[in-house]
Amino acid sequence: MEGLGEKDARAALLANVAYVSGLNVGSLLDGPGREDGFRAWRRMASAEGVAPHLHQRGGSAQLYPWRLPGCRAEAIDSLLDGMARVWAATDEVAVPAIGQANRLLAGEARRLKRKLKRLHAQLEKTAEAARLREEGALILSSLHLIEPGAAKVTLSGFDGTRQTIALDPQRKPQEHANALFRRAGRLERAAATLPRLIRATGNDLARIAALRERHQRGDLSREDLDSLSSPRTPQSPSRAARPTLPYRSYTSSGGLQIRVGRGARHNDDLTFRHSRPMDIWLHARHAAGAHVILRWTRPERPPAADLEEAAVLAANHSGARASGTVPVDWTRRKWVRKPRGAPPGAVIPDRVQTLFVAPDPSLAERLRD
Repeated sequence: MEGLGEKDARAALLANVAYVSGLNVGSLLDGPGREDGFRAWRRMASAEGVAPHLHQRGGSAQLYPWRLPGCRAEAIDSLLDGMARVWAATDEVAVPAIGQANRLLAGEARRLKRKLKRLHAQLEKTAEAARLREEGALILSSLHLIEPGAAKVTLSGFDGTRQTIALDPQRKPQEHANALFRRAGRLERAAATLPRLIRATGNDLARIAALRERHQRGDLSREDLDSLSSPRTPQSPSRAARPTLPYRSYTSSGGLQIRVGRGARHNDDLTFRHSRPMDIWLHARHAAGAHVILRWTRPERPPAADLEEAAVLAANHSGARASGTVPVDWTRRKWVRKPRGAPPGAVIPDRVQTLFVAPDPSLAERLRD
């Protein structure tokens, strides 16, 4: 211990010496020499001359077998009497939080690690933006070589290599190229925002790691525990009584409302009670998932960008969300019917058209109302 500063000596005692905690470590360092600290520690280890005191530390009373220097303390008759007084003065909400702190910290660390992994995966995916833009440019420069309804085309790239590009047979080549440019734009916007989200999540993870280290030393404050375990603010009576809508609401880049069903039992409500006959109904083909409604009352086809964003949301909220490309069927809501006796969410659409889209988990956050 000789030669160590107070901070390093404190850390060394906490890490290596028995019977030392954040509560008593200061008393071992307050004497004029290290020998005084050793004598104080030997007294603690041998339980000589027990004289219980209640110490006021961090805004709360803490029981200790001896009077510790540097703290306001009150002598008490016995340790049992002190335990009873501490228990009576302890906030009922904080008591279970003390025992649950390690579980709460570990759970929060796991959640943040999963989030960080997901953000890094999304950031890696943004590298596809350059390829998508190149494919779109190749299509526009080679329209005369693409047959109508083709599912793919092989073209000479700008570097002279041959490239095979998948096409949407239901779209004109120009429309498919524009869709590629829009996907590239979404990835480029995500590339600009994801590093900030990754840094913020990393900072949160570091904060939790520091709290876990303090918890292991027994040095968590009441404020730390309250921040981990404080219950959510109860809803106001008017808000609690308000019925939950059967859908989540988004706004497309063109300003149209998109409604996404919350689950199988809510899909029927969305489709048949919270939409109009001319609205656009969408659903991922051959996959369980949410019904999606694009609010649109005009007789012509809705704008391609808005329709594609609604289709991406349908892909995101389907069992095919992990696929690279998802076929999404769409039609007017008036052409969707529910067979008698069918389970919740089961419908039969007619006059269906299909879009092929790539799931984009970040789109929902950008379009959320």
